[in-house]
Amino acid sequence: MNRISPSRFAASFALVLLFCLPCQAEKLRFAVMGDCRGASPADSVDLPILTEINARLMALDPKPAFILFTGDLVYRSKNAGQWKFEDWINAMKPVEDAGIKVYPVLGNHELYQEEWGTLYRESQEFYRSTFSNSVPQNGPDGYQSLVYSFTSPGGDAFFAVLDTYYIEADQTTAPYSNKDSFITKAQLDWLREQLKTTTARFKFTAMHAPTFNPRSSNTPKCQEPGHCELWDILDQNRFAMSLASHLHLYARRTIGPDMDPSYRNGVVQIISGGAGAPLDKIADFKTYPAAWHVTTAYNYMIMDIDGDTLTAQVLGKIDGDWKEIDRFTTTAPQEEIKKEKKN
Repeated sequence: MNRISPSRFAASFALVLLFCLPCQAEKLRFAVMGDCRGASPADSVDLPILTEINARLMALDPKPAFILFTGDLVYRSKNAGQWKFEDWINAMKPVEDAGIKVYPVLGNHELYQEEWGTLYRESQEFYRSTFSNSVPQNGPDGYQSLVYSFTSPGGDAFFAVLDTYYIEADQTTAPYSNKDSFITKAQLDWLREQLKTTTARFKFTAMHAPTFNPRSSNTPKCQEPGHCELWDILDQNRFAMSLASHLHLYARRTIGPDMDPSYRNGVVQIISGGAGAPLDKIADFKTYPAAWHVTTAYNYMIMDIDGDTLTAQVLGKIDGDWKEIDRFTTTAPQEEIKKEKKN
């Protein structure tokens, strides 16, 4: 009779146990906010509101692992000959010191200098150098610090940060209006390559300007061809959310067949632009506020991923008090769960 040695039996049992146990699900908390810039050149950052939000985030238990900050960090990149990014960095230092990583996204105000309505490549390049040691340097060539991706520690969440105002190398300046926003081909090609290797249950994009702007109508179209192609990618790859700001309020809308028959999977677009910039008015929008969950209030978001479930809570400052203004739950697409188990 052949006998199995105790060591071989233990190794075989451990192997069987490994394949029988389900994958350990990640528990992840992160925060989302944007638009903390002040209201004038002398008011680079709205410190009262931003400091208040930061204190609330640091008081959470557990604290967020990181913050996605979706642009308009400062009123202008340069004013009176002085670069201003340090104002935002100093304002966020207590958060970083508390162990909460901050991932910035470039907004249009990061490209302004003295002249309003003009974007400067010099500002873009100074932004790149300023944050070169703060964010992953894995974007397309020429887009480092502007476009990048990262995955959560447990691997369940993938994040792609995009640039909606890229200034090409042959441009010194670019004209700008609030309607101008675009996604370049280089970013779209890069994102497709990134998605070939991720097995994350939940996928997110973060950018400053939203693809669908509720200022225009209740069922707005994607802003330009690059945005339209981007949304096709997000829909086909079952992204959980596209996170943006630019508008100084909170809004949520699932972009599905009612917006366009080609959007079959229902990606959620979030606008969270309430970290201190002067608030917009609902009267300026052509959308139905209820359909877009619009609230004009200073705001920030808390996202909790627990296995296959994502719960989002939005806090807004109403009549001087911070209150819950939205809460919703979504689950990971079954295709992503099956893919993860197979790998």
